[in-house]
Amino acid sequence: MIDYRKAGLTWVEIGLLVDLPATEVREKVTDYLHKEVYGESKNTKAVQS
Repeated sequence: MIDYRKAGLTWVEIGLLVDLPATEVREKVTDYLHKEVYGESKNTKAVQS
């Protein structure tokens, strides 16, 4: 499996490459950024605080 970030592609280019809907790409971007900042996936994070 190719790591597209290491290949220097942007999320938009990756989205076009794999032909995902923009909303799904946006969701992946926000989840990735959330992981980078908070160290956990937003999708698996508990809703309660």
